[in-house]
Amino acid sequence: MRKNAKIKYIILFTAFVYTVVFSQYFINRQPLFEYEKQSVVALVAFSALFFLMCMLKYSPSQSGWGIFLVLYCLFIGLQLVFINMQPAYVPLFLPAVIIALMYRPYCGMAFHLMYCILYFYISNQTDLKMIVYWILTGIIFCFVTEFMTDLNGMINSGLIYIITYAIITILRLRYEDNKIDYFMMLPGLLQIFVTIMICFLVIVGKKFIDIRKKPSKSKYVNYCNEDFKPIAEMRDTSLRVFYHSLEVADLSAAAASAINADAMLARAGAMYHDIGKTMSSNYVKAGVLVAKEYNLPKEIIDIIEEHNGKIRKPASKEAAIVYLADTLASTRDYMMKTGNQKMDEKKIIDNIMMLRLDSEMLDESGLTLSDFREIKKTFIEIMCGNERK
Repeated sequence: MRKNAKIKYIILFTAFVYTVVFSQYFINRQPLFEYEKQSVVALVAFSALFFLMCMLKYSPSQSGWGIFLVLYCLFIGLQLVFINMQPAYVPLFLPAVIIALMYRPYCGMAFHLMYCILYFYISNQTDLKMIVYWILTGIIFCFVTEFMTDLNGMINSGLIYIITYAIITILRLRYEDNKIDYFMMLPGLLQIFVTIMICFLVIVGKKFIDIRKKPSKSKYVNYCNEDFKPIAEMRDTSLRVFYHSLEVADLSAAAASAINADAMLARAGAMYHDIGKTMSSNYVKAGVLVAKEYNLPKEIIDIIEEHNGKIRKPASKEAAIVYLADTLASTRDYMMKTGNQKMDEKKIIDNIMMLRLDSEMLDESGLTLSDFREIKKTFIEIMCGNERK
């Protein structure tokens, strides 16, 4: 078992113990029957494990795992403290929205569902309409976080959510009381305002952390040098693989630059993605062994393993870019071999890109639709701009 895997299991076990002990201590102070207490512990533990697995799935480093563990403990503690408050004043969506912002909207939606079930169960809420109302509004909030990529997106998403919240709340009040008391909407609007402000801080903080953690170019430049031993051996063994890797590297670096991803990491991953083809039919496994032999960074090894989607889906923007660039370069190589050079390359690129998007292979990469469109535009400019003579 690798060291990283052991650390993951230790963190999961720590989160599980913390959740069970803390929740058991807390609910012992509540007027619940014994079987209800056991059910709450099981529900909280399930929520904990699900959340931690989502966190670890997208965590970039061991230090990140520790930070996520602390964040999770804070969320669980807060949700148990909040159960004695009135629902109107409980920021039920806040943890889920933060998770949706940091990872994927569906992670936030799933956690919000577990969160609401836990809250309403412990607080003995029996109003089904209220439960559905809170779950629905939280899920919508998580959904609009997909568009909170900058200040304009945040303002537009906030306005969309406020309007949606107002409509849902008015319909609920109209259904329950046959009249509308607009003052009853104020607590919810206050929660939305506070949540949006915290979202803004999370986005700013995330961008700051990404900038601080973005590796320097020198970390990957040396691995892309054609005189670096594994690259030189690939060139001497197979010029076909070498030139294919160069083409994929150029495409990947340009596309990564276009979406502000790590261009040098994308180039390095592309240079090594097919290196195992000069050694074995199981070229991915062989390429990983070469990378480990020369102590290449884990990010490059991940791209080698993820570049064709057969072992696992691309889990980073750079891996997804190499995956797409490799597909396009291989397709063009095949067209040239079969004498189909006169085919409409722009149309072929568009079709291949859409097929890859529809195949759900990019779902875990972190690419947004805006990123995808920019990558496709870059590929078209490069591949269709170089006319073959």
